[in-house]
Amino acid sequence: MTDLLNIGLSGLNSNRIGLSVTGQNITNVNTEGYSRQSVEFGARTPEFLGGFFLGTGAEVDTVRRITNEFMVASERSDISSFGKAETFSTVMDQMDQLFSNADSGLSGDLSSFYSSLQSAVDDPSSIEARQVFLSTANNLAQKFQGLQDQLLTLQNNIGQQVEAVVVEVSTLAKEVGELNNQINVAINSGGEPNDLLDQRDQALRDLSKLVDVRVVPMENNSVSISIGSGQPLVVGTDVFSLTTQVDPDNAAVRELAIQTDSGAKTVVGNSLGGGMLGGLLDAQYGVIDNALNNLGRVALGISGELNRAHNLGMDLDGNQGGDLFTDINNANTVSNRTIAGTNNSTPSDQEVSVTISDLSKLTTSDYSLTFTGANTYVLTRLSDGKQNAALDPSLTGALTFSGTPPLPSSGTASVVVDGLTIDLTRPSGNFSAGDSFVLQPTRGFSNDIAVQFGRAESLALASPVRTITGSNNTGTASISAGEVTNKALAFSSPTAKQLAPPVVIQFTDPATVPVTYNILDNTNPAAPVALVPAQAGLSYPPTSPNGILPTSFGFQVEISGAPAPGDTFSVDYNTGGVLDNRVGLALTKVQGAGLLNNGKLTAEAAYGVFTQEVGSRTGAARRDVEASQVLLAQSQGLQQSVSGVNLDEEAASLIEFEQAYNASAQVISIARSIFDTLMSAVR
Repeated sequence: MTDLLNIGLSGLNSNRIGLSVTGQNITNVNTEGYSRQSVEFGARTPEFLGGFFLGTGAEVDTVRRITNEFMVASERSDISSFGKAETFSTVMDQMDQLFSNADSGLSGDLSSFYSSLQSAVDDPSSIEARQVFLSTANNLAQKFQGLQDQLLTLQNNIGQQVEAVVVEVSTLAKEVGELNNQINVAINSGGEPNDLLDQRDQALRDLSKLVDVRVVPMENNSVSISIGSGQPLVVGTDVFSLTTQVDPDNAAVRELAIQTDSGAKTVVGNSLGGGMLGGLLDAQYGVIDNALNNLGRVALGISGELNRAHNLGMDLDGNQGGDLFTDINNANTVSNRTIAGTNNSTPSDQEVSVTISDLSKLTTSDYSLTFTGANTYVLTRLSDGKQNAALDPSLTGALTFSGTPPLPSSGTASVVVDGLTIDLTRPSGNFSAGDSFVLQPTRGFSNDIAVQFGRAESLALASPVRTITGSNNTGTASISAGEVTNKALAFSSPTAKQLAPPVVIQFTDPATVPVTYNILDNTNPAAPVALVPAQAGLSYPPTSPNGILPTSFGFQVEISGAPAPGDTFSVDYNTGGVLDNRVGLALTKVQGAGLLNNGKLTAEAAYGVFTQEVGSRTGAARRDVEASQVLLAQSQGLQQSVSGVNLDEEAASLIEFEQAYNASAQVISIARSIFDTLMSAVR
């Protein structure tokens, strides 16, 4: 009777556990991260009795957690991809709204600027038209500044999000480490901690949303976690902290690092693959920096070319024109273009200055300059990774310094590439291997650009040169209005109101072949004198087109037609030329001039290309969100099909275990009845 009773009891116990596990599944149907559990039964060891092995009942071998590690890993990967895509798309939506919106973007202000400039050029003596133009010029500069401010605000917001996510990553990493320890203890005690394993998987899912992780199984069901290019975050029960530090190449942003208990840090890098951090860093380094550089290049193009033209003009007070906007190579701007490496050799007197020498060749890339020796270097364009000769065949990687001896302490070496002139010197001696610099030629100028004067009269729309045809001329020759080609050569000082000097062109005996002319100093029109050196007996027409005057004069005229002997043409300062708008017309041509991208793009077109790029990337980011969401839904569906609780199945299991439990109870009842019968028979 005992064997039958024990068999019944084993059935009761086993099926009771089955009912408990089924009840656990049902009650956790809505618990996030819960994996369905299943009871696995086995027969107890049989007994040899009467020549036979007779069963002794059933027992529970294990309560198994239903999961598929491949599907779990696939789900984590898709969670990470979706987290990155969603975060990146959010930033791109903000960027698209900033640049494509008619009110917040630059296009409307550029149109108003050139429209008001045309109005001022049409009526150069109108103070009102000039004032309206200055207002729109100030609005344009402020729009550049406002856009940069908004980009920096977005950059700061990204930085704050990075800080918050980093804290959350470290918290989850610590949780995984603690769960590893608890799981180790449970397994060493002989159990299978299903709920702890579920909690760890859920923590890993939450971690995957924040950062792309690589999970490697270890002994006793522990796991190790690494991020980036393999930097460890969790190794068994050892947990490392994810932290941030100032990026040595860009003080405005922070880079990621793994910190040990001793305080030592290992830089993770910016390529995290996925998760919110991956999306934030992609936006920071691949979008915000690019936007700042593009915006700066447009501002440089507009400011540089308008300044060039305006400097060759004359204002309403008869003064030479100056800069309309901030000088693109002013001392403050140049100093901000170079960031010295934090580990450079001491003393920190290395001087690396970047000036813009050709706007048309200017790119939107940053550059890295690293010294490999006292006079050798590697220059890298960061946008495409090209170095030295790959950038320009003239870049050999070796420097030649001016001065005697040819050292950084006695002279300067220059590197010319992509429209930039990079000057290098070091008063204390040689550069050292490992000295490094980040060069940012265009970033920041959108904040520096500003109108350089407030008086409407200071707008230089006239040319400071005028020409006069001699009243007694008898030939058919005519002279152009003239133009300044080099302000420094044309005038003795920036404040001079006279050419240095004014000249008269006198045609001589036509019997000579070719016809010749003399150029005389006309400071005293009543008595012109020879120049030093003399400019006499010059051939007409000149051998080079439009070369009536030597280039050393800094101003030029054209003469066409047939001059007669004694014909004269004078070139003088344009005193009183308030109705002259020749330089103004040159300013209006800047709108349609190919200033950037090797002369292929106007400044407005360059801005348009950039905004189209932002729009395109925004659309692609949205599509990535949709695609990654579909993939995530699929992987979650597959994972739930294996690990999720199905109430219909659990209801069937509940009935099955209930019936088995009742049947086992019936076995016990029969055993007791038999026992009672036997006891009655022996009384």
